[in-house]
Amino acid sequence: MGVHIETNEINLTGSLKIMNQDGSLIGDLRSACYSPHFKKVIGIAMINEPFCKVSETGKLEIEGKTFTLKVCDLPFI
Repeated sequence: MGVHIETNEINLTGSLKIMNQDGSLIGDLRSACYSPHFKKVIGIAMINEPFCKVSETGKLEIEGKTFTLKVCDLPFI
């Protein structure tokens, strides 16, 4: 699935765990980059089956900061 991440930059050196609001693991972010079109970071994630729905939300931690994300269909456009 695709994801939109509410940030303007990302430093991704490996996959990151995606958690839901309850702190349960819902998937892994595999790659991400800034999109000038969406004006936020977009990425590709492996989402566990029960959470593999458009508009599902989650959060991830990068360098001590927590970011929210929204699951979306591919292609992004």
